[in-house]
Amino acid sequence: MQPITLTGLTANDVRTTGRDEYQHLAALLEAELRPEGPFEAILAAEIVRAAWRLRRFAQLEENTYDEPGRVALDRARSHASNTIRRNTAELRRLQTERQAQFDLALDLPRLVNLKDLFHL
Repeated sequence: MQPITLTGLTANDVRTTGRDEYQHLAALLEAELRPEGPFEAILAAEIVRAAWRLRRFAQLEENTYDEPGRVALDRARSHASNTIRRNTAELRRLQTERQAQFDLALDLPRLVNLKDLFHL
């Protein structure tokens, strides 16, 4: 069964061509972003898709000479860039929060249980 091919600037990235390059980009970004858990994985996947679209837009721009086409590409590029920026910021926030919780758990003494304190 052959994958669905969608076209257009904002189409999904399911394609029959460029799959190896996409998988390579995804592996590189996943190694750099180091998502943990399903929500972080979703954010990382959105970053990968937006980065892939930016790459596609650069290729399309080489063959786009009319003004409406350039405007559409600029708008789509801006959207993809904002997606990367927002999702990267949220991913880093979650990772920093997780690391802080881990660090605090290691540095703080165990909380005292009232039963232990009063021998109840």
